[in-house]
Amino acid sequence: MSDESTTDLFDSRLWGRPDSKAVLEKLVVVGPYPSTDFFKSIKQRFAPRDVLLVVDEGGGSSAVEKMVDTVRYACAGRGMVHAKIYLAQWKLGGGKRRRRLLWGSANASTNGFERHAETLSSIPMPPELDDYFEAFKKPVGRVSRRLLELDGGLRLVLPGFDFKSTSDPESFEGWLQAGVLCHKYDADQTFARLSVKLHNPLPKAEAAQILADQALTAASESEVMRYEYVGVTGNSKEDSARWKPAYFVDSWLGHWTSAECFAAKRRTTFRAKDVPARRNAIALIRAASQSQHKKWFAKLTTSMQKAADAFRKTKRHQPKKFFEMNGARVNSAFYEDRAHKQLQLHRAQANDPIFTERFIDGYAFPPVPPFRGASSATYSFDDFAVSVCESVVRLWTKGRVQNQLAQRVRDILVDRDVDLTTMTGARLQRYLSENWGALGDQVKTYWVAKKDRR
Repeated sequence: MSDESTTDLFDSRLWGRPDSKAVLEKLVVVGPYPSTDFFKSIKQRFAPRDVLLVVDEGGGSSAVEKMVDTVRYACAGRGMVHAKIYLAQWKLGGGKRRRRLLWGSANASTNGFERHAETLSSIPMPPELDDYFEAFKKPVGRVSRRLLELDGGLRLVLPGFDFKSTSDPESFEGWLQAGVLCHKYDADQTFARLSVKLHNPLPKAEAAQILADQALTAASESEVMRYEYVGVTGNSKEDSARWKPAYFVDSWLGHWTSAECFAAKRRTTFRAKDVPARRNAIALIRAASQSQHKKWFAKLTTSMQKAADAFRKTKRHQPKKFFEMNGARVNSAFYEDRAHKQLQLHRAQANDPIFTERFIDGYAFPPVPPFRGASSATYSFDDFAVSVCESVVRLWTKGRVQNQLAQRVRDILVDRDVDLTTMTGARLQRYLSENWGALGDQVKTYWVAKKDRR
């Protein structure tokens, strides 16, 4: 027996590695939630020459798929392929080979193998299972459920399911799982703007207008004014709100759309307005030198001086009430250090890929969390599916249906003589799930213009 300090789930003994010279010739991974960190770890430890991944439909990702040699997408109908199975084939000297079968609760992820408390069993590969794993060499096929009687009274059950080499899901649940969510980022009101703390709050609209005349704006807290040194508003007339109600439906996870719709419209439609102006601002700020920073600061102080002169002319607002003055001039030295720190921060943000993507696009599109098969007292994947369908049904009641998915589903059901008056989210979820093989292809193209549909 080995203690905790000497055994982990990557232990060579679990994986059946006979000696340090043995080569992991082939690795088969069957599981619902694979991650890139797992494949990085196993490549560092065992350097497999060929990796075949069998992943539940809707559970893969392009990043994971790039790290393996072959992918098969599994479909278990309305359920999911939740098994975690591993097959390691080692090549020894003299052309000999040794295979080890592993199974347990550990997903193919760092969480599964290094963080969570998981279980993993392994035995020499039973030859009776050769055909089960050989089947995955074909691009399309099926493996049947297997029950093995092993030595010592051990019984092992392997699941049966269909598989294929293309990623488009076969089930309604898999299609939902493969989709993406939409989250809007509130614009950062400080980026590309220099903020100046005023000595006193602006009193009335007249004072605010004096600032506005010099391209200075009062922030909501009124003791701060801002100067936009690089324009980010642009001249786009695009209404960025139009695409969201047309192509996304609400759910308790957020607004959802399909992977196909997202792939087709991500770069052309699903964006905030003024993208060219935002991208230009990022480029200018990212490349700005210290000399450019001084020029931007000089424009700020020039605008402040003009505002100070305007305040003085009103004879109601003395500039020193708001600005640090040196006689009749704005004391630029008083503001210089803070302004340059802000400019340096903005340059760092412009070089941060996460910040720039969010700033330019205005939205983030995370994948649906991989939680098919998981449930608790408060949520489950079925609840998520029902919430999507409830939104679709609710949209039918709004007269002219703007949402493309709701319109397509309604048209399909009307053609099939389905009574919509008694339809609920739960009933629609069950109907789509049970009839997905017949109508799934029609639903999936909801985002395609009618003239372009086949």
